[in-house]
Amino acid sequence: MDISTFISNLLLEHDCVVIPGFGGFICNYKPAEIHPILHTVSPPSKAISFNRNLKSNDGLLINFIAESGKVSFVEAAEVVNTWVRSSMSLLKKNEEVLLRKIGKLHYDIENNLLFEPDESTNYLKSSFGLRTLAVEPIMRGKVIDFTEKFQQETKQVATNKKSWRMASMILLLAGIATLAQLMWTGVEIKRLNLDEANVFSFVNRIFKAEEPEIKPLPVEVTMPVVVTDTAIGENAVPISSATVTDQNNSTEPQTEVKNAVPVQAENSLSASPHTYYIMIGAFAEEKNIEAAKQRLQQKFPDSVILVERGKRLTKLGFSAGANFYQAKAQLESAQEEDASYWLLKK
Repeated sequence: MDISTFISNLLLEHDCVVIPGFGGFICNYKPAEIHPILHTVSPPSKAISFNRNLKSNDGLLINFIAESGKVSFVEAAEVVNTWVRSSMSLLKKNEEVLLRKIGKLHYDIENNLLFEPDESTNYLKSSFGLRTLAVEPIMRGKVIDFTEKFQQETKQVATNKKSWRMASMILLLAGIATLAQLMWTGVEIKRLNLDEANVFSFVNRIFKAEEPEIKPLPVEVTMPVVVTDTAIGENAVPISSATVTDQNNSTEPQTEVKNAVPVQAENSLSASPHTYYIMIGAFAEEKNIEAAKQRLQQKFPDSVILVERGKRLTKLGFSAGANFYQAKAQLESAQEEDASYWLLKK
């Protein structure tokens, strides 16, 4: 019969339980403990130890077994003696004697009886319900005690480095901003030989943005008309006034005409020294200009391609002849594909 259950119950009420002819278990108060390696906090408990010299029968264990099992004192004593004989036999064979919730007994290499307590059970009633807590360590930085002189020198060196760093940063930003502003406004700054220093390429890599698709607004273009006193014929068509843009963006005077017809307009326009171009857009990057130029050459192989370069943008178009009405008809046909095309007279 296993008597470890009876011993475990007695340890909750008593600090010493003796097994007659075998030894005694002693309980001592153990305060709360912090484990430095496992980082745990254990509540107060009873530390159990074994003393093999306590063999005298005090009647505590045998009486408890008799009362719990409702047997006589003699029968309870025989249960204890049977357990003692069995345990001594196991120890002589260098085997362990296990007492549940109490610990285990065994001989070491020098034939000393050792007891390893089971710490999973807390026999201190005042600590009932408390469990071991795991506490994570707090990592703190190492505090260095600087002397006053070293602190002053360190502060002065750090202040000087910070001032030089700020000054150089301000100068660099001011220079980049100035170059960017000059390049944006189109100011000629090649005399500074900045190309040789690769300054332009550096600034272009920083500030260069993707070119948006530019679609200029169409401009209504008409030719001035000739006003006569001739009455309107059956086949005459009234013409409204408008504005014609030329290369210099000048505007011709507007003339509001009612009940008037052009006189020999086709013959006069065919003899005009001006040439009309249908402009398709304005571009900034050379690759866009070449791509648009190739498309025009493939689509209108018999037309003259106009490439008019400016400070920032390059206008591109194709010739529409010297006759205004024919050019206007071609413009209207082209605007069916893209309404942003406009007519330019040169």
